Amino acid sequence: MVGSLRDWEGWSKAHLISVPTLLTNGKYDEVIDISVRPWAENIPHNKWVRFENSSHMAHWEEREKYMEVIAGFLVGKGDGDGDN
Repeated sequence: MVGSLRDWEGWSKAHLISVPTLLTNGKYDEVIDISVRPWAENIPHNKWVRFENSSHMAHWEEREKYMEVIAGFLVGKGDGDGDN
């Protein structure tokens, strides 16, 4: 990692997030699971979905599944209960 975000991290304060949160990444994403895991472990009410056939653009690469996940989360079927 280079540039201005090289030393940034925010997950240590993620426990302060008090709203249901949807975390997503793709199997072939630059945001690999090890990068998402600290967020998932520290945000109290989260749902983490990894798209198995996507890189960083699941909204394009797996559009149907992505829209189902988003819609389900918004109506409470994936209400952020920490079921990573």
